[in-house]
Amino acid sequence: MDRMDFTYYNDNLYKLEEFGFKIHISATIKNYTQVFDIVSKLLERERTMYKCLSDFDKIYKNFSENESSAESGKFITIYPKNREHCIDLLEKLYQKIPCDFQGIYILSDRKYKNSNNIFYRFGCNIVNEAHLIDGLPSMYGPDGEVWQDYQKSYFDLPKWIEDIQEPQIFEDTYMSNNYEINSIIKSSNGGNIYLANSKKYNRKVVIKECRNFVLSYINVEKREFREREWELSKKLIKYIPKSLENINEWTNGYFIYEFIDGYTLKDFVDDYNLYSYSSSDIMKNYSNFLTLLRIFEKIIEVVEYFHKENIVLNDIHSDNILITEMLDLYFIDLENSYQSSESPTVGIYNDICLKKWNCIEGKKADCYKIANLMLFLLGRLHLREEEDLKTNKVKELLLQKGIVTNIDILINYLFSDNPDILTAKKIFSNIYAERQKETNITSSSTEFIPLSDEEFLNLLESRFDFTESIDIISDESLDIFDSFNTYGLNGLSGFLIFLHKISFSRYTINRGIEIVLSNLLDIGGRKFLKNSTTTVSPYLLDGTSGVIRMLLYIDPFKYKDIILDLSSSILVEYAQFSGYWMGMVGLADTLLAVNKYFPNNEFIVAAKELLITSSILKDVESNTENLIPRVKMDSLLDCKGGLL
Repeated sequence: MDRMDFTYYNDNLYKLEEFGFKIHISATIKNYTQVFDIVSKLLERERTMYKCLSDFDKIYKNFSENESSAESGKFITIYPKNREHCIDLLEKLYQKIPCDFQGIYILSDRKYKNSNNIFYRFGCNIVNEAHLIDGLPSMYGPDGEVWQDYQKSYFDLPKWIEDIQEPQIFEDTYMSNNYEINSIIKSSNGGNIYLANSKKYNRKVVIKECRNFVLSYINVEKREFREREWELSKKLIKYIPKSLENINEWTNGYFIYEFIDGYTLKDFVDDYNLYSYSSSDIMKNYSNFLTLLRIFEKIIEVVEYFHKENIVLNDIHSDNILITEMLDLYFIDLENSYQSSESPTVGIYNDICLKKWNCIEGKKADCYKIANLMLFLLGRLHLREEEDLKTNKVKELLLQKGIVTNIDILINYLFSDNPDILTAKKIFSNIYAERQKETNITSSSTEFIPLSDEEFLNLLESRFDFTESIDIISDESLDIFDSFNTYGLNGLSGFLIFLHKISFSRYTINRGIEIVLSNLLDIGGRKFLKNSTTTVSPYLLDGTSGVIRMLLYIDPFKYKDIILDLSSSILVEYAQFSGYWMGMVGLADTLLAVNKYFPNNEFIVAAKELLITSSILKDVESNTENLIPRVKMDSLLDCKGGLL
């Protein structure tokens, strides 16, 4: 949260201490107007400084699972003059706010008496830059101790500051006596999901926590979803983790399930789908595809079971399904599932579940979703909003890897007007896969030519303008690099290319290259450029390929080892997209550009496959159609209608 999220009242009415106690008033989405009315009247009468979340959107976010757990519930913040003023205000608020009013528990604070709404903490009121250590407000104790104020999800006082209330007494609880937390699987303000050891059951378990009054959607609390999942799980005997026990303790609910030792379907299948196929190993491609078909069959079996139990799965996507080494499937999130005789609480929208499917009958929508899931698992070929179906492309892509199949019949049926899972199961019994002796690739000695440096630079300049940054940078100052939070061609790598073009200071350029390379991440021995705090990219625009292009342009021989190392990371035959800046054409062009300086037949083979696959998908951006790598002689016309 920042200053703009609040409305300030009685601001600057008196001088605040640099560090001191502050009061937080919590509420729920149902009572916050009543709470504000009571509290604001008292504070105006007391001539006290305070702030309040400024509008409904800010309040909803703060009360929702999207807020940080340390900040959630802080509806009103009150700034007392000093300790004595704080104690006086706490007691007056306690007398005014009814004890039966509810509020979100504020994790960073201590609750005042038995109130559900009144909390307080000790912290920084006025930032003094002279007292910052590593950017954090810092307070020194009488013996030189240092206490720092930062976002915490627990109540914390400096050792030399006396609490306003009697010391807290922490007693053993049922959960602490029976469960030992190993790790957090998923963090959320609505309640974390933990991997734990159960002393009671002598096994690993998953604990799904639920914080009271935290919202998942407007007027729908997270607890409602956790409880629905619990009730549904008790009615089912397979394809889900077994429900063990439900505990309400402190202010939270805890739902305990057996632990399934497996992988998310998304992570598991990439070893068996188009990402894993190679034109040089048709037998392996065929074997991997057969495994994928077995997984598809298992998906149909799971959905059939739920539909027979009159349960609509609803929130179907690859992270909600675990798969074991034996290919057993478990649906691990029933929070948005529902009885087919009922209606869903909210609509679902994600990579697999399109918005328009929220308006159709639940079991039918499930069929659409598993069809889209199959396309996703095949190679991220899933249907997106307002897109045309790509099942005809699936056959061509598989044929290119030496596999003949009629899997499109099943997927087309699941996307038809009135699909049902039992008919889909019958259709699956007639799905086949056969292997060819050769792939569909042209076996001629085709010569590929990448974009020249001049063509590439012209294309880059047509997309990005770094003139303003170039105008303000000097040889002595590297501060301009701090303004870049992206490091591909859409950020610092692109900027360095333009600096090199105008013969800028080599020292400055080298320093920029060091910054780019420091943002590479090693994943399984392959290096990729980070394009966010949690993701990496192989592509030209924002990823590894762009870094390679930048190094080739500036000094290919100086950076030879790095270029070849990075090139091995994009030595693939398939990627999710086919465009130039964010797809396979750009990967191919990069490999061909590297091959021009450091010849390697593997680069040619991979580039050739990438271009053929791109031609099958045919969704390259129109403004780069004539600037992709050129092919001499017969073009690859054997590939179902030409290159692009």
